[in-house]
Amino acid sequence: MFFLNRVNVLLLSALPLALITGPALPDIIISISSIIFIIITIKEKELKYYKNNYFLFFLLFCIYLVINSLFSKNYLLSLESSLFYIRFGIFSLSIWHCIENNSKFKSYFFNIFFLTYLFLIFDGFYQFYNGVNIFGYAYNNVRLTGPIGEHYVLGSYLARLYPIL
Repeated sequence: MFFLNRVNVLLLSALPLALITGPALPDIIISISSIIFIIITIKEKELKYYKNNYFLFFLLFCIYLVINSLFSKNYLLSLESSLFYIRFGIFSLSIWHCIENNSKFKSYFFNIFFLTYLFLIFDGFYQFYNGVNIFGYAYNNVRLTGPIGEHYVLGSYLARLYPIL
């Protein structure tokens, strides 16, 4: 279990960096982290995380979403988004588990988050003044891109994650 705990801490710490790449990589990290958390808690019989009132309420909400999806006109399309919504609740429990069981998790997460934030600010200024960002993607004089080129995530990332920082 020590190895799985380490992998989970690394995945969760890398999440702020993965957010600048677009939606696929963060979703993969959230899903893998949730699966690892389920494996850890089942093997170590740590059911206290699941017996939390907030998680039970969230679980009822997810069941409600799935039932509503079954009654929609296009239930397959509706189930596609609501069926796996539970992974976000399990993901929050996974963060709780990492904070409780790894004393260095907060510092790892904060350091990676802060360095990513500073890198994006530096890259945005560099792109604004030089016309291209650090990786050579051009500025179109309308919106700044992040370091990944065509994805306009810079402003969204900086604005939405500043309160967390």
